[in-house]
Amino acid sequence: MSLREVLETVRKGPTPPNEETAKFQIIAPVLQGLGWNPFSGTEVLYEHPVETAKGGGRVDIALRGDRHSVAHIEMKAPGKDLKRYVKQALGYAFDEGVHICALTTGLEWMLYLPREAGPHNQRLFTTLNVKHDPVDQLAEDLETFLGKENLLSGRSEQRAKEVLEARRQAHHLNTKLPEIWSRMVQGPDGKLVELFIERAYEELNLRPTAEQVKAVLRGSPVPTVTAPEPAAPTSRPQQEDHDPKVPRPTRRSPRRAAKIVAYELWGERHEVKTWKALLVGVSESLYQRHGQSFADRILSLGGTKHPYAARSEHDVRAPKAVGVSGIYIDTNLSSVDIKRRANQLLKLFGHSAEDLRIETRPD
Repeated sequence: MSLREVLETVRKGPTPPNEETAKFQIIAPVLQGLGWNPFSGTEVLYEHPVETAKGGGRVDIALRGDRHSVAHIEMKAPGKDLKRYVKQALGYAFDEGVHICALTTGLEWMLYLPREAGPHNQRLFTTLNVKHDPVDQLAEDLETFLGKENLLSGRSEQRAKEVLEARRQAHHLNTKLPEIWSRMVQGPDGKLVELFIERAYEELNLRPTAEQVKAVLRGSPVPTVTAPEPAAPTSRPQQEDHDPKVPRPTRRSPRRAAKIVAYELWGERHEVKTWKALLVGVSESLYQRHGQSFADRILSLGGTKHPYAARSEHDVRAPKAVGVSGIYIDTNLSSVDIKRRANQLLKLFGHSAEDLRIETRPD
């Protein structure tokens, strides 16, 4: 009878009333299906004595190779709580140096690597349930971990170690991934916020601000954010008529603006030599991030007299091209106005003005 047929028979049969019945009604046929001779007296040893540091003991079943035992099977009656016997079973298996230890009622199986480091529950690499698990999977797992050829060749132990490592990694991820997600939600990083903004724009044709997205991720009410007012155009005072006989009043020279050295946007530092280069650089970064929507949104901005951006270089003052976007921006601005314009652009595309940091030095 094949192992699969044995398992099908066990599934359909009655539950053994005690440990001894389970041993010969279930375990012996299963071992025979795995290539062991349960009646040889040399391969399958019943009530096998084990010497331990604290004295002697007996294992219900030991599977033996040419020179030493390679696996232990500790039997308990069906319905017993196997977890109560883990310490004893692993102790015997560790002291005898076997590869794999199985704790079973015949219907439930708990398989351990007794020589692995760590607490008992961290040495458990798989559990099997003969009544409920798919028969094909049961047969494959039992053959892999307790089959005679696999145990004697060492393949069972190697595969069990791989399964145990995967189990440990899954447990670690199950513990740590929620912690990582919690930190990402409570203190959202730029990438997560950007992804959320882009998805909202794709589905709603609305672009929330970074602060609105952060509020959603934290579970807070979404704040209302008003659109930034366009900067008022600077106007020059009218030239007054002047009597050449009256000396002009002396004026203090205006304080020169600090010289820009570099700026940092979304954690990336860019060295520049002029304030105009800052405005162009911020615009190009926005174009790279927002692609097709860049032109439509930046062209929606405009002052009362002059547009901030245009498709023709003749329509803006001191035009500078924004990469290969086909858009030209107005750079005829003071350093103060350039900073204001850069912040305005960031807000227009749903970013925070805090994303931009400017490095200057006295001129």
